Amino acid sequence: MSKSKSHRKYIYTERRPVTKARTPNHSKGVKGKIGISDHALVRYCEYELGVDFDELRKKLLTPDAIKRIRMGAATIPYGNGKLMVADNTITTFIPNK
Repeated sequence: MSKSKSHRKYIYTERRPVTKARTPNHSKGVKGKIGISDHALVRYCEYELGVDFDELRKKLLTPDAIKRIRMGAATIPYGNGKLMVADNTITTFIPNK
């Protein structure tokens, strides 16, 4: 790690706890719909429920799926539904009706 005054690089290898919330002061209350982001749900599933998303990725991204994506498939049959593909990325799962 360089310590010169003109250029410093910092590499953080672990998550750092948030020490102060960065939310505006809502002393008059909050109006409108309250929500939760998909990112927050993913993190909750990882840390609180123990869901291993790397294992899920391996389960979905099979050699057959990779072959179909490379051939330009927009959908891939999977289980009781299909995987949707855009820009070489599986974007969602749609169950059969």
